[in-house]
Amino acid sequence: MKRWNLIVGCCLALLGLGSRAFAEREMVDRVAAIVDEESILLSDVLREMNLLRLQRDLGEMNEEQQRLLFRQVLDGMIDDALLVAQAKLKGFEVGENELTESVDREIRAIKERLGGEVGYRQELQRQGFTEAEVRDMHREQRRKQILASRVIQSDLRSRVSITTAQVQEFYNAQRDSVPAELLRTPTRVRLADILVVPRNEKQVEAARVKMNAALERIAKGEEFGKVAGEISEFPTATNGGSLGKFRYGDFESDAFDEAVGKLQPGQLSPVIETKFGLMVVKLETREGDVMTARHIVIKVEPDENARVSALERALDLQRRALAGESFEDLAKQYSDDPLTRDKGGVVEEEWEIDRLRPEFRGAVDSLAVGELSNVISTANGFYVLKVLQRTDSKDTSFEEIREPLLQYLQQRELEKLFKGYVAELRKKFFVSVKV
Repeated sequence: MKRWNLIVGCCLALLGLGSRAFAEREMVDRVAAIVDEESILLSDVLREMNLLRLQRDLGEMNEEQQRLLFRQVLDGMIDDALLVAQAKLKGFEVGENELTESVDREIRAIKERLGGEVGYRQELQRQGFTEAEVRDMHREQRRKQILASRVIQSDLRSRVSITTAQVQEFYNAQRDSVPAELLRTPTRVRLADILVVPRNEKQVEAARVKMNAALERIAKGEEFGKVAGEISEFPTATNGGSLGKFRYGDFESDAFDEAVGKLQPGQLSPVIETKFGLMVVKLETREGDVMTARHIVIKVEPDENARVSALERALDLQRRALAGESFEDLAKQYSDDPLTRDKGGVVEEEWEIDRLRPEFRGAVDSLAVGELSNVISTANGFYVLKVLQRTDSKDTSFEEIREPLLQYLQQRELEKLFKGYVAELRKKFFVSVKV
C-alpha cells in the first residue's frame, strides 16, 4: 500500500497545481509496465493522463479520481501496446499524411471544447505544455490508435454480423435499451446574429504605438521570435510567438485568414485587428493548406465604460429590430461579426440547440421563428440573435434510426469480442505490470 501511495503521490504532483517541470525533477522515472519488447514508463502514463485531461477538459480532480484515471490509462496503454505488437507482426504501417491530418483534427476538436484559441493556449500554459509537445504526444497516441484500429478491422470486424432482422428485433423487444439520442431527433435552428464589440479608442491607439515600436525593432534586424517573446501579450510569447501548425479557420478569424492568405513564407502581414487585439503575423512555411507562423499580439482590453457603451448600442439595435427595422440591414451596417456581417447576420450552419454555447442555448431555446433574443453578454461582446428556422425534436421511426442502430449494435458486439481478443494477446505476448 505504501508503494502504491508513493506512485500515486507522484501522479498527483504532476496533475496538480504545481509546475510540471518541478514535479519531474522531483521524481525518478521508472517502468510502469513491459509489453513484448516495449517499456511503458511512469512518465508516459502521467503524460497520457495530462493529455486525456486536455482532450476531455476534465478540470480539477480529487485524489481518488486521479487514482482511477491512472489505472484506466495504464490499462489502456497496455492494451494499445498489445495491439501495436500485433500490428507489427502483420506488417501494418501508418502514412505520414494520414497521421498529420488525424492530429490536426484532434487539435481543432480540443480548441472547440476549450472555447477557441485563447482557452486552448491558456490551458496549455496551465498544464505546462507547448504546442509542439501536444502535437508530438498526439502523433504518438494517434499512430498507436490507427494501428490498433487496423488490427481490429483485420481480426475482429469480420466476426461481427448483425442482420436487419436482428436490428428490428432489438428495436421491438428492447426499445428501452436503445440509446435515448436515437429515439428522438434533436431540435435544430438556423440563426442570424448581430455582434457589438466593446471598443476603447484610446487603448487601440496605445496598442498601435506599442506595435509600431515592435515593428521598428524587426525592421532594424532583430529576430521576429525574440521581439515576440519580449513584446507580445499572448500566451504564445513564451515560444517566441509560435503558432505551430494550423489551417485556415483554426483561429476563427477572417481577418487572420485573409492576412495569412496573402503572405509568402518569410513575409510579415500588416497590422490587423482580431478578437485577441492588434496582431502582426510572420508566415514561416506553407505546405498545401498546412502552415506555420509566428505572431505578435498587443491586447486591447476594453474598460467598463467601453462595455457599457457597447451594451447600450446592442440594446438600441435590438429595440430598432423589434420596432420593425430590417435585422439584415442592421447587421450589415452595425454588426462586428466578420463571419456574418456581409450576409446580413446569417449564420451558415444549422445548429442543434443542445450543441450551442450555454448562453446561446438558453437565449433561443424557447424562441419561435422570427423572434429575437435578449441581448447576450459574452467574452467577445454583446449578441442579439434571430431565429430564422426551427426544426423541433420528434420521435424517430425505425426506418430513420435503422442504420445508426445497426452501427450501435455492431459496436457493442465488437466491444465484447475485443475483451476476449485482448485477453488472448496477453497470453501471446509478454506482459509485466510493475505498479
